[in-house]
Amino acid sequence: MEGGMARENDRDVKPKYHRTKVVRQGLVLLAAFFCQMISLGFAFSLGVFYVEFVASFPVGRGAVSWATSLCSGLLFGAGLFVGWCIQRAGPRMCTMLGSLIATAGVLSSSFVSNLELLYVTFGGLSGIGLCLVQMSSAVAIDRHFQQGTAAAMSIAAVGAGIGSLSFPVLLRFLIDYYNWRGALMVFSGVILNALPLGILFVPVKPKVKEELKNNDAIQLDESQIIAADEEVTTTGAEKQVESGPMNKAKNKFCASSMFRNILYDLYLAITPVISTGYSFPFVALVDLALLRGIDKNRGTWLVTYISISTTITTFVIGLLLRYFHKRSLRFFDVSLLIMGTVLFVFPTLKSYASLVCGSVAYGIAMGGLTATYAVIVVDMIGSRQYATGFGFVCTGYGVGYLLGTPVAGWINDLTGSYDTSFYIAGSLCLGPAIPFIVTQLVLHYRKSKKHSLKVKSYKTETNVPQSP
Repeated sequence: MEGGMARENDRDVKPKYHRTKVVRQGLVLLAAFFCQMISLGFAFSLGVFYVEFVASFPVGRGAVSWATSLCSGLLFGAGLFVGWCIQRAGPRMCTMLGSLIATAGVLSSSFVSNLELLYVTFGGLSGIGLCLVQMSSAVAIDRHFQQGTAAAMSIAAVGAGIGSLSFPVLLRFLIDYYNWRGALMVFSGVILNALPLGILFVPVKPKVKEELKNNDAIQLDESQIIAADEEVTTTGAEKQVESGPMNKAKNKFCASSMFRNILYDLYLAITPVISTGYSFPFVALVDLALLRGIDKNRGTWLVTYISISTTITTFVIGLLLRYFHKRSLRFFDVSLLIMGTVLFVFPTLKSYASLVCGSVAYGIAMGGLTATYAVIVVDMIGSRQYATGFGFVCTGYGVGYLLGTPVAGWINDLTGSYDTSFYIAGSLCLGPAIPFIVTQLVLHYRKSKKHSLKVKSYKTETNVPQSP
C-alpha cells in the first residue's frame, strides 16, 4: 500500500520537475537571446559611430579606428579574464556586473572631448563590460542545457543578428536627431537592460558526472566520478566543486587535456588571423560607401542588409544543428571559405546594387560563423572546461578585432582606397582555413581507419574456431 503511494508520488513529482526545468531553460534562453542582441548587436553597429568619430576627431582614420577597435577587440579579447571570473562568480553575477560597466563606459563616452579618453571609455570600459555580458550568456546556456546545447546556442546567437539588424538603423536615427553624443546617452539605457536579464541565469549544479563520463579527453575511473559528485557543494551563488587536493589535481589534468586536442590548438592559433580579416567590413563598409559617392543613410543600410542575412542564416543553421549536431565544424568550414571569397570580391563592387549583393553574401558567411564559433568549442573539449576554453577562443578573436580596423584604416590613409585592405582580409580568411580543413580530414581519416581495424580485429577474434 505504502509502496504504491510512493510510486504515485514519484509519478507526480517527475512531471512537475520537468515542467520547472523547461520553464527555467526557456527563461535562460530568452535572457541569453537579449544579452547576445545587446552585446554583439552593438559591436556590429560600430561602423555608424566610426563615421561620426572621423568627422569629430580629424586625426586620421587609423587613429580614430582604435576607439571602435578597442571596443570590439575587448568584447572578445577580454575573454580569458572573463572566463576566469565566470568560473568563480558565475554567469549571473558577471552579467549584472558587465551591464553596469558597459553602461558606465557608453554613458561617459558621450561627455568626452578628446580621442585618448574615448579610447578608455568607449573602447576599454564598454568592451570589457559587453564581454562579460556576451560570454556569461553563452556559459549559462551550456550549464542549463544538458541536451540540445548546439541548437540553444545558435538560437541565442540569432539575437546578435537581430541586434545588428535593428541597432544601425536605430543609432542612425538617434544620431540624426540628437547627434552622436545624445545617441550614446540613449543607448546606455539599452545596455543597462542586461542587468535584470542576468538575474534569470539561476545557478545550477555543473554537469560534472556527465562530462567526466562522456568527454573522451578526460579519462577518469568511476570512483573519481563518484567522488566528484559527492564533493559538489553550494559556494556563494553557484554550485561548484570543492577545492580539495583530489579535485585540484583533477582540474589541472582537465585543463592540460584541453590543450592536448590538436584541433582545438589549431583553432586557437587561427582565430586571431581570421578575425583580423573579417572584422573590419562592419566598421569600414559605411565609410567605403561614402568614398564611392553613396550617402550615409544608404551606406548604413548596407550594414542592415548584412544583419538581415546574418540573422536568417544563424537561425537556419541553428535549426539544422538540432538534427546535425555533429556537423558544426562543417558549417564553420564552409562559412569561412565563403567569407574569404566575398572579401576578395568586394574591391570589384562599384555600384550600390553590387555592394548590396556583396553585403548579403558577407552576412550569410557571418551567420554561419556566428552560429558555430562557440558550438565547435563544446564539440572539441566538452562542457567541463568550456568557460576557460571559450575564454581562450574569445581572446584570440579579440586580438583580430583589435587589429583589423586600425590596419584597414592605416592602409586607406596610405593608399586612399580600401581595395588593398579587402584583398589582405580575404587572404587572412582563406589562408588559415585550408590547413584547418586539411587537419580535420586527416584526423577523420585516422579515426575511420582505427575504427575499421578494431572492427576487423573483433571479427577475426569472434570467427576463430574453438578447439574440441
